[in-house]
Amino acid sequence: MVIASADGLPPAALSRHAVDRLVRSLLADELGRQRHRPMTAEMFLAWPADQSFADDGLALDSLERLNLATRLNQFFHLFEAGIEDYLLAENRLAGWIDLVCEGQKDFSGAFTFLTSGSTGEPKRCTHARHALERETAFWAAMVNDCKRVVSMVPCHHIYGFLWTVLLPEHKRCEVVDGRLFKGSWRRHLRPGDLVVAVPSQWHYAAESLAGLPDLAGVSATSPLEPSVAARLRQDCLSTLIEVFGASDLGGIGWRQETTAPFKLLPCWRQAACSNQLSWQAPDLPALWHDKHLADHLEFIDECRFLPRGRIDRAVQIGGHNVYPEKIARLIETCPKVAACVVRLHEQDQLKAFIVPANISEIETDETGINALEQEINEWCRQSLPPQERPRSLTFGQVVPTDSLGKPADWQPTLSILTA
Repeated sequence: MVIASADGLPPAALSRHAVDRLVRSLLADELGRQRHRPMTAEMFLAWPADQSFADDGLALDSLERLNLATRLNQFFHLFEAGIEDYLLAENRLAGWIDLVCEGQKDFSGAFTFLTSGSTGEPKRCTHARHALERETAFWAAMVNDCKRVVSMVPCHHIYGFLWTVLLPEHKRCEVVDGRLFKGSWRRHLRPGDLVVAVPSQWHYAAESLAGLPDLAGVSATSPLEPSVAARLRQDCLSTLIEVFGASDLGGIGWRQETTAPFKLLPCWRQAACSNQLSWQAPDLPALWHDKHLADHLEFIDECRFLPRGRIDRAVQIGGHNVYPEKIARLIETCPKVAACVVRLHEQDQLKAFIVPANISEIETDETGINALEQEINEWCRQSLPPQERPRSLTFGQVVPTDSLGKPADWQPTLSILTA
């Protein structure tokens, strides 16, 4: 099955280089998720082309192989080409890359991404290739002078896919993985580079890049601190694009001035409801479709807006609707707590990750940790109704985040996670 784009032509298959990057990134992400040990770019980019999945290589068990094959099948829609069953017959990385390249020849009309899971369980988000290409063409026109894309983000998330896979394919320019840079970015960047990063990375790089000419940058996935954005624009970046978007919707808005409102991309317009936008399908330009948002948007006019925070998402605990984000903010009022994240755990329970107000309380011994746990549990018993009380606490110096700088999941045990 081949899906044609708006001009009637099927989308071109991704290059082998792009497929290689995507397969490695997807496998590392899924394997890290299953083994609860995130893999660094240095690890999976160093895999040889003939990397084995057997005991002499990644030592995948049968369930891990099945889950990895399923992830590739879903992302690349190999089932549309009818070759998904061949994945389990291959035992090396190169074999899986070959199969994906073969599948792209028959079907490259859609990709399915997973959300980061920052507000719950990751969910699938399928995007038509021609819609992604339309957005890519918009961004490419804004960074027309870029000569090289420097990626600091995973390419299998929609942000990385658009900016570090489709954009270099569209512009036929080089892409390098900046996560392999040793030391300061300054030593590795050159004029004409477009750096694709997330706010936490820009915060790290802001001072070290001062004075570098002719660099462009893009930031997404979470808000970029205005002071950091202003410093980047003043000291080192000729262009800084801040993108507002979502895994299920793609790019929604952008801005190039630190405190300015975001502007809607041409395919979006304001809908009647405050938590919706209307989207124009590229294959049906006469029709607009309403899409629900996970964020509150305050519109300045018909095409400019300011994000005003996420819409609370309720979860069910014992038949009650509870709001993890609201509960976390309440727990942060406890004198013993500096920061808190709450999310749904299995068996109809909540779990919480706590950064103590006094870090030394988790740097001593188990007795100190147990005492802190008892104090916070007692505070919760006095301050929260039963259905809003976390049943397990995990302590650490910083809240866990993923490779995009978004809140990440954790194992619900009484344990210490250090910075």
